[in-house]
Amino acid sequence: MSIPTSIIASVLDPDVKRFLEEARNRGSAAIQGIGCTNIGESLPTYQPAQCERVYSGKNNTYIVLGRDRPGTEFSGCGGRGDTQCGMIDLVAGRISSTIMNNLKRATSGTPTVGQTSGIIDSNIVVDNNFFADAARVYITQRAINIDDYLGFKNERGSDPTELSAAVIKSDCTRIVGRESVRIYAGGARADGFGSFGEPRADGSDIDKPRIELIVGNQGEDNMQPAVMGRNLISYLKTNNEINNKLLTIFRSLIKQTIETQVTLSVLTAGATSGNLLANATENIENLSTMYFKLINEAINDVNHLDEAIIPGSKSILSNKVFIT
Repeated sequence: MSIPTSIIASVLDPDVKRFLEEARNRGSAAIQGIGCTNIGESLPTYQPAQCERVYSGKNNTYIVLGRDRPGTEFSGCGGRGDTQCGMIDLVAGRISSTIMNNLKRATSGTPTVGQTSGIIDSNIVVDNNFFADAARVYITQRAINIDDYLGFKNERGSDPTELSAAVIKSDCTRIVGRESVRIYAGGARADGFGSFGEPRADGSDIDKPRIELIVGNQGEDNMQPAVMGRNLISYLKTNNEINNKLLTIFRSLIKQTIETQVTLSVLTAGATSGNLLANATENIENLSTMYFKLINEAINDVNHLDEAIIPGSKSILSNKVFIT
């Protein structure tokens, strides 16, 4: 397809414009790819499993309908011969990272417009690769362990073994809601499913649903419960009231201490009045009582934080959402 000069002149991207002008000066009458026209690329070949139906595009794009397999045809539930493990796999850019690394080495740096061919052997046959493929939406009726498929350990979260799964993976993943975005974990209440609501895909009850936000493969080691905002505000208000009480007690203690010191000074000076001795004794007892009250309230204040780890209506920590 020939690109008219008027279109070349209207192209805004400097790299594209420069490439088109250089190609035209070399006498090229057909510039591939510009304007989403056909382009020659060295791309891998996907070898489908026997049970799969594959819909493929011209530019390394696939929709695959089959049974669960994260890698070769011998992986996943489908690989071990299971039933009830149907899979839908949408892939753009099989072994993309390998192709791009080869492209960068071949061009000694960042590839430019038009440098797309001769990078890999187009006869190379590839399987699913959750780590090298560019972008994927993977939906499976049942996976052996979806976290293992993705290369992440799961030692503290809910067990995903033998459960249905849906995965969205790419370099940059976005979920956009113009009005709102909600992430739910747990079964819905629906007619015909009893008091516990909908079950898992295998028919078993949902066990302790939770949301986990983890950054990095080692993030699980630092996973902590999220803070509950309203409970935190309530705790801070209560803590402020406790601090005010402590200040009042401190002021009273100081006053009591001064009075006790005065009384003891009189006794030390030789006074033997029974009233003075009784007052001194009472002041010492009050001082002791207030001191222990102060200590106990301080201990209770600290224990409140410890108890917050235990799930409860007033806990400042969530037992449903965990973050790193």
